[in-house]
Amino acid sequence: MHLPDGRTIRVIANPQPKGGVTWVFENLTEKFDLESRYNAAMRVQGETLDNLTEGVAVFGPDGRLRLSNPAFQRIWNLPDQLVTPEAHIADIRAVCDPLAKDSPKDSPKDSPWRSFVASVTGFDDERRSSMARWSFRMARY
Repeated sequence: MHLPDGRTIRVIANPQPKGGVTWVFENLTEKFDLESRYNAAMRVQGETLDNLTEGVAVFGPDGRLRLSNPAFQRIWNLPDQLVTPEAHIADIRAVCDPLAKDSPKDSPKDSPWRSFVASVTGFDDERRSSMARWSFRMARY
C-alpha cells in the first residue's frame, strides 16, 4: 500500500486454522528509498566510467572481467565478444600483448601484461598494491 504521507506498507494476511486472520504490516519505505538511491548512484557511476578517456577494467580473483569501460576496449582494440563477464584475463592478455611491446622483435616476456596477469590471478596471502605506467604504440589504420 502506498500511503498519502509517502510511506509504503506491505500487508500480509495469514488465515488461522481455528478462524480469524493475522495481519502483518511491514514498513518498506526505507528499503525502497535505499534501493532508489543505490540505483541512482550506480547509474551515475556507470555514466562516469563510460565517459572517461582512460581505460578502466576490474578483474575478480578468478581472473574474470567484472567491469570495464568503452575506453579500455578502444585502447586495447578488443573485440566485443572479449569484453564480457565470462572473459578471462589470459584471453585479454593474448590480444593485448602484441600492442604492449616496443618492437616486433621483443619477446612475450617484455610485455607488462605478464606481471599484471600474475598479480591478478596469483595466490598471495596478502594483496600488495602496485602502480605502473605503460607506453605503447598504437597501429594507425
